Amino acid sequence: MSDNEYTEQSYFTDVTDMAVEIREQHKACGSDFEESDVLHEYVDGSSWVIYYARARQVLEYSDNDCAIFEELGPQQWEDWGTAFCQAAFFAMHRDVSEALAELPEIETCDDCDASYNEDEDHDCPEAEGDED
Repeated sequence: MSDNEYTEQSYFTDVTDMAVEIREQHKACGSDFEESDVLHEYVDGSSWVIYYARARQVLEYSDNDCAIFEELGPQQWEDWGTAFCQAAFFAMHRDVSEALAELPEIETCDDCDASYNEDEDHDCPEAEGDED
């Protein structure tokens, strides 16, 4: 992306895309999936929190710009770049968490251990034989 492509709209598109990807991974992996760990990895690797200028933009775009203080309390940094990146991580983490909360939850079938969205019908192959 060029500098002018890092807009508020592209930030929130990336936030939503991350949430959808995380939820799809959860659906594919089933009950062994640790959504919070994957969320941390996605946000930690995002260019929005790695690069100083992008991190500053996150803090401009996000309503969660003070999340770092709510999570960790007062902070001291050696330089502004580090401050922006760390604060952007917590803001983006909360933005993606909020986007995840708006997506359908993942359910796991007790009979076949398949994962599916709570708003989807699940035709369990294990349960078909029980209809006698």
